[in-house]
Amino acid sequence: RIEIGGHTDTRGDAKSNLTLSENRAKAVYQFLIDKGVTANRLSYKGYGQTQPIISDEKIAAMATEQERENAHQENRRTEYKILP
Repeated sequence: RIEIGGHTDTRGDAKSNLTLSENRAKAVYQFLIDKGVTANRLSYKGYGQTQPIISDEKIAAMATEQERENAHQENRRTEYKILP
């Protein structure tokens, strides 16, 4: 089994980010099903802004706006996890 996890950056409110991340994960889930992956092998979950790759503190310390924006983009992602 595979879990598709959706993530957001920390901008915006937590409730909206949770919804956004779930929709992001669901879109990947649906794409994989449309490509022939059996639905019972997949699940999806939105994590919102709870698991950033780069913390807000590290982002704030970056020298340029472009670096900060790239860091926020890195936090907006979809990942997969192999489940036991």
